[in-house]
Amino acid sequence: MQVKKIVWIIVAVVWTITCASESILAQIGGGTLRGLITETRITTELITITDSLGQAQPRAVRKRLSIPLVGAKVQLKNTSYGALADAEGFYIIRGIPRGTYDVVFSAEGYKTQLFKNISIKNDTITEIDMILDPIASEANEITVTANRYEQRLQELSLSVSILRPEFFIERNSVSLDDALRHVSGVNVLNSNVSIRGSSGVSLGVGSRVQLLIDNIPFLSPDDGSARWDAFPVDFISRVEVIKGASSSLYGSAGIGGAINVVTKNEFSTRTSLLTYGGVFDNPSFGIWRWSERPRAQAGVELSHAQTFGRLSVYGSLTRRIDDGYRENFDFRRWRFFTKSAYQFSDAAALSLVANYAEEERGSSLFWQNIDNALRDGMSTPLRLSSTNLIIAPTLNWKLSRTVDMIVRGRTNRTSFQDTDGQNSTAAQYGVDVQTSATLAKGFTLTGGVETSYSTVQANIFGNNTSVTFAAYLQGDLPLLNTLVLSYGARYDGQSVNSETIVGRLNPRAGLNWTIGQYSSFRTTIGAAFRNPTISERFLTTQTGFLQVQPNPTLKPESSVSYELGYLFSYSRPIELFSSFSLTSLTIDIAGFVNNYENLIEVRPTASGAFSFQNVTSAQIPGYELSASMNFNQRLLRLSLSYTHTNPIDRTLNEWLKYRSRRLFYATIEANYDVLSLEWNYRFVSRADAVDRELSLIVADGARLVDAHVSDVRAGVKFPLGALEMAANVIVRNVLNYNYVEQPGILAPIRHYILQLRAAL
Repeated sequence: MQVKKIVWIIVAVVWTITCASESILAQIGGGTLRGLITETRITTELITITDSLGQAQPRAVRKRLSIPLVGAKVQLKNTSYGALADAEGFYIIRGIPRGTYDVVFSAEGYKTQLFKNISIKNDTITEIDMILDPIASEANEITVTANRYEQRLQELSLSVSILRPEFFIERNSVSLDDALRHVSGVNVLNSNVSIRGSSGVSLGVGSRVQLLIDNIPFLSPDDGSARWDAFPVDFISRVEVIKGASSSLYGSAGIGGAINVVTKNEFSTRTSLLTYGGVFDNPSFGIWRWSERPRAQAGVELSHAQTFGRLSVYGSLTRRIDDGYRENFDFRRWRFFTKSAYQFSDAAALSLVANYAEEERGSSLFWQNIDNALRDGMSTPLRLSSTNLIIAPTLNWKLSRTVDMIVRGRTNRTSFQDTDGQNSTAAQYGVDVQTSATLAKGFTLTGGVETSYSTVQANIFGNNTSVTFAAYLQGDLPLLNTLVLSYGARYDGQSVNSETIVGRLNPRAGLNWTIGQYSSFRTTIGAAFRNPTISERFLTTQTGFLQVQPNPTLKPESSVSYELGYLFSYSRPIELFSSFSLTSLTIDIAGFVNNYENLIEVRPTASGAFSFQNVTSAQIPGYELSASMNFNQRLLRLSLSYTHTNPIDRTLNEWLKYRSRRLFYATIEANYDVLSLEWNYRFVSRADAVDRELSLIVADGARLVDAHVSDVRAGVKFPLGALEMAANVIVRNVLNYNYVEQPGILAPIRHYILQLRAAL
């Protein structure tokens, strides 16, 4: 094990030195680009002047000031050459090969500027000073695909949160669900993502949140679980978290919401290396210590992007190892990810996303007891190996000036086997044909058909087949200049093992009222449903004392959701005092009610085993508040969110089990020149209800507490010739707070991570 770690460290160091050497050599005979990036502010200053009679008179004088834009980015388009502006707004790029370039100047909260046809010569210095104009409203600039085509965030009638890639890259979130723990309204229970209380404990199967990659669904065909680490973080453009019923948009699994991972479509030549190493601290109590050696983690991700004429290619190779802070909770993972694109013409392009992953890991389901909280509760350690293959081609074809067509295909193959002899091999093949038409200004119609075929061969699920098909239509119709009606419906049908087709029509309607440049009101009502997965219906397993029985009569679950929301986004500097300004402010307020029927939950049976069962009726009303503020652009950033829900099991007239009613998240980030500091805090209230029978299987399973978790990060970015370098020191759970996300599973204890990144 130690030998493997040493080999990976040597590879990382050699690669970094090689990149640095190449960058230094590239400077020989190259040119230099430098300059200042600023913004212009108009201020009013009161001065005193003396008139001809010698009397003093006050007068207001308007002054134009040039303010440096710290952290503004300069990039030579379609190359790896770039730089960030320092505290004085100064940037410099050295070693640029002779040629003609387009230069892109950008900064968060400012309009991007393109300076074309800049001639760079060897051993010469070219100077370009740039003034960037602030945008009035960031929400009016951000485009999302929450409605299956690009819209501005301010125009939506449903709640969407945007997760920027910088957040999970700098925090070393090797799996997306780790970063989702900081998104308003989202709670993660041991890798099971819940949006606004939609999910409780599900034993890792049957996600109520649809996972998509570039609008292509990719939940596993057998157990409906999400693979949160299926994509490299350095090639994600953004992550869209769509809250509330999404069946009318994305089909059955979107009953609680949808998460769309949008990959980049920019393939400028670039080679990147990310490597990290870390170690878990000792547990809070000596009685919990189960290993005499430090529990370590490490990883390497090497990626490259390049364009060859009409063909663009990106690829990454990732290796991650983790000894695990709990007994039998380690893993070893390989992953290869690639995206390629071929531009046939200005009207047609074909892209392909592919991912292959292998994993070997321990499978510790719960602790022994509270005195042995980090020891595996299974009498015989369970080990598991798995593979996952994803292939997803997408054809974009502009049929005319107003009509676009997108054809999305997908293949998703998964397999696993464990040391108890349990195994499953599953495959899903699907295609989605979508057409969007702009019939008039602001009037857009989107419709399509989708079908998939799945096969599952497993000794714990049986041999099963499933066929699904769907048809959907939605549109946005301007009623007034500032009022837009969003409407749509989708029909989904499914047949399992040639049984009678089970389907449902899910309509949705919403209104968006834009008030000026900064504010918008939204309201929406939508229906959703979810067919039970193969594993929920047919799972038969005995793991230690935990026995799960099949329930082939399980019914689909359905919901109706209501939401009313308000969004305010302002991005022009407001000077608070000398040299300190509030440069952007975003406030989002939402109230919602989600009604569920036949909700599928894990429940004990009369025989003492467990099975997936339909809870007749449930209701989750609540509200959500979030705000983000930037001061002096990057100097200081603050984001806060609070979500409150009252999840009620209306059948039993008690709290819905395994739900946290209160979530509070806070992030403070400070940046000065190349240095950055960050603090993240999460409060998650303990679940008010759990299964009473749980204590018969999991000792001390009802020992729940509120979670107060703090993470800290210190980072530095610096250029080394053409090489962009970054280093981050991260401490997770810095106070070593002990809590559980799922009964019988102690959440990660304090651990330390050193991350290094290099890009050329």
